[in-house]
Parts: sequence; C-alpha cells; structure tokens
Amino acid sequence: MALESIPLCFFHSVTGWDCPGCGLTRAFFRMFQGEFYRAIELNALAPTVFLIGIIYLAENLYRFKYGTRPQWFTPVGNKWISRSFGFLFFGQWIFKSFLHLEKVITS
Repeated sequence: MALESIPLCFFHSVTGWDCPGCGLTRAFFRMFQGEFYRAIELNALAPTVFLIGIIYLAENLYRFKYGTRPQWFTPVGNKWISRSFGFLFFGQWIFKSFLHLEKVITS
C-alpha cells in the first residue's frame, strides 16, 4: 500500500489545515520502515504516541498477569503523563499551524 493513498482527515479536507493527529498514520508507517526522521517530519509526536502505546500495553499485560496495576502506575503519574502529552500534542499543532500560516502569507 502506498503511503500517499492513505486518506487525509476530515478536518484537513474541510479547512486545508492539519489537525493535531494529521500525519500520525503515515508517520507510524515510516517509523516501522526505519525512516525516523521522515516520521518526525510527518508528525513530531509519532515517537511519543508510540511510547505511550508501549507503556499502556505493558501496564495492561502486567494487570492481566498479576490482577493489579504495577507500582509505577499512580494517579499522580497518570495525570502528569496526560497533561504533558496534551501540552506536546497541542503545542506541535500550533507550531504546524504557524508554519502553514507562514506559507499562506508568503504565497
């Protein structure tokens, strides 16, 4: 499957602007192909989303095996991770929006 054939999101097709998640699917494809720099160009949060997925998987496997959450999983830590991710998620979206706005203004 060609990466270019993956459809864009609804937000992008309506507004022409990238949403916070635009490029994540294509970035994951690039990461799995070993093209990490290209993945970050597509969406800077792809490695972070991948890491959060690994942590979530590890936590669920631990809970499945032992019937309880791991010691490193705490409500405070979970809030910290969620807030940090939210800050990064919307921060990179704002950055990409400024790049888009700059391109619109200069053209």
